[in-house]
Amino acid sequence: MSKKKWLVIVFCIGLISVSTVAFAEMEVDLRLKAGSAAGVDKVEFTNIAQGDASQKSSGNFQIEVAFTPQSSGPVNFVGTVGLFARNHEGHVGDPVLPTDVKYEASGLSGSAGISIKANELVHFEGRFELALGRGKPTLTTPGYVWNTTQDGAYAATGIIFGGYITMKDPKLQIGLELGAQSFTGKFQIWNNGGYWSDGEVKGSGGTANLVVGYRF
Repeated sequence: MSKKKWLVIVFCIGLISVSTVAFAEMEVDLRLKAGSAAGVDKVEFTNIAQGDASQKSSGNFQIEVAFTPQSSGPVNFVGTVGLFARNHEGHVGDPVLPTDVKYEASGLSGSAGISIKANELVHFEGRFELALGRGKPTLTTPGYVWNTTQDGAYAATGIIFGGYITMKDPKLQIGLELGAQSFTGKFQIWNNGGYWSDGEVKGSGGTANLVVGYRF
């Protein structure tokens, strides 16, 4: 069974376990979020070459479950578990091989932090997020064809600050999340010497995501 299938199975088991407890003792939000991700600012081919990159517009999509213990107080714990798909892009301005880099990754995300209620409809969250998965790059240079690449491990960390409005009936939710993100994406690329070489992309920067959801 592939690693991606195992990730999905583990996520589903965790989601079922969390939901069983959450519906009885917690406020549970199902959220869809879309927006931006940090761009690529460094590309490295191990023992071959490395180069700095200028970041390009990058995208993010996530589906996640947020859970907060029921409490009458304004300050509380909040956690999330979810799935993500995102791309990180950059341009290496090499005079010989100017290259656009698009690293696409997917996997599991989770976060934990503090929720602050302004009133019954509006609340704010500050969370630390960790995302783990797999990804691979697409390398594009005019007039040049890059060798085949294979996927590798992906990891990202981030800080998220969000504001959310939850309607009374139906309990629809909209929100805006702003934050900062840092990531590392590994891969392999076929070497003309007859073997696979390791590669890596890195980046960090600000993020912004729109959120739509529903509170159960």
